[in-house]
Amino acid sequence: MSPPKGSPTRRCSVTVIGCGRVARALSSALVSAGCHTVMAGRDSGRVADAAASCGAGWSLVDDIAPSDYVIIAVSDDAVAEVSSRVADRCASDSRWRDTVVAHTSGTVPLSALDARLARRGVFYPLLSFTGRDDSFAAAPLLIEGSDDTTSGMLSALAASLGSRYAVMGSEERGRVHLAAVFANNFAVRMQSLAFELCSSYGIDYELLRPLVAASSRMTATAGVDPHDCQTGPAARGDISTIERHRAMLAGDAHLSAVYDLVTESIMKTGK
Repeated sequence: MSPPKGSPTRRCSVTVIGCGRVARALSSALVSAGCHTVMAGRDSGRVADAAASCGAGWSLVDDIAPSDYVIIAVSDDAVAEVSSRVADRCASDSRWRDTVVAHTSGTVPLSALDARLARRGVFYPLLSFTGRDDSFAAAPLLIEGSDDTTSGMLSALAASLGSRYAVMGSEERGRVHLAAVFANNFAVRMQSLAFELCSSYGIDYELLRPLVAASSRMTATAGVDPHDCQTGPAARGDISTIERHRAMLAGDAHLSAVYDLVTESIMKTGK
């Protein structure tokens, strides 16, 4: 993972296609970094509102002007179609010749971008964006380019945002994304289930927040093996407690299945 190396000397221009959380966080970071930033979308009202909240300009997708970078920050399923529209826009105008067109997906391969685009890339932020106090600079960026020059240009953009970054191919990036689903999405789901349990029992979930915060701090500490942070009845092999828990969940087939699967996984680690 390369550290940020400072901002480019020339003020770059970036068009961000999309109005969602990633697009807004990226646009805000670009504006703060001094980049000439334009947000683009299909709905003029929505994109104008998004751009105003980020301090950026705005445009409709089919009317975007040439820029140094076009970052496609849309849903995974829409990446190919949007890149095709960008390619249509670029095809007959030499001013787009050196523009880098990249998407922000963790799982969509570089090859999903329209082959007519001369410089294709990936600019994937490894962070969940909630829409509340999001900091794009806090996200490690996984970068891929169709050639070394494109990778270098995306690395320079990452550095201008103060972000750490690594150049990584589509297959490896997909593996990182899968691991991130376990580390983040599944962990949050477990907390959601705990919240639902507390609600069903009339218990204040606030009692659990210090526990959640402490475990998060432990597993987020550099150099710590998360296996060494595992506690609880499954880690101890406390079968009597596990059976009491199972009895409490007997009326909920879904939670029982989740409990059994995770408990078995923990017990198999031998920790």
